[in-house]
Amino acid sequence: SCLCFVVYVFFFAGRRRHPCLRRDWRSEVCPSDLLLSGASAEELAAAKVGVVRVADLGDGVTIALCGIPPGSFQMGSPANEAGRFSDERQHSVTLTKGFWLGRTEVTQGQWEAVMGDNPSDMKGKDLPVEQVSWEEAREFCGRLSARGKLPAGWSFGLPSEAQWEYGCRAGTTGVFAGNLDELGWHEENSGKKTHAVGTKEANGWGLHDMHGNVWEWCAEIGRAHV
Repeated sequence: SCLCFVVYVFFFAGRRRHPCLRRDWRSEVCPSDLLLSGASAEELAAAKVGVVRVADLGDGVTIALCGIPPGSFQMGSPANEAGRFSDERQHSVTLTKGFWLGRTEVTQGQWEAVMGDNPSDMKGKDLPVEQVSWEEAREFCGRLSARGKLPAGWSFGLPSEAQWEYGCRAGTTGVFAGNLDELGWHEENSGKKTHAVGTKEANGWGLHDMHGNVWEWCAEIGRAHV
């Protein structure tokens, strides 16, 4: 079973699709958030919308994950959808197990706390980390797993393409999970630069920045989303 992060590849202010109600939650833990450390396998398996668990990375740096329940959805896009990629064949997918997905992109501050460096071109501790290869993203997840604070059978990893799209859609069926300008930074509003994570509205499942800002790696090698 998996606790997944969206780790960013490089900046791209794209327009493709890709709950803590406090203004500056990026540097603090919400009162309703639960600690990841000490959670049982049964508690993690019961992932559901609205539940957030926080991992302590040390030196005041934390990383939050949103519970994503099992369910079914239509993955891909209709053949007549404008701007679709040729491999987006629409088909039904069922995820039989719940999982946890990072509430935002991995920030540069979080990356530095785990990896000890910052490869990003656009610097800022609350900006998403970029210029990261798929192998480096997997190493980041592996180092978190090696800290040994998870119950048996659980590990950190990149989301599968199906998990990513399921979380991004958050129960919606349109091209985007809501109003694009409200949900994401894209080529028409980003100013051609990355922006601090979580400054746009979350989707219906509490996930931020699943649209635009930068590309995101999935577990399948060579697969990235924006």
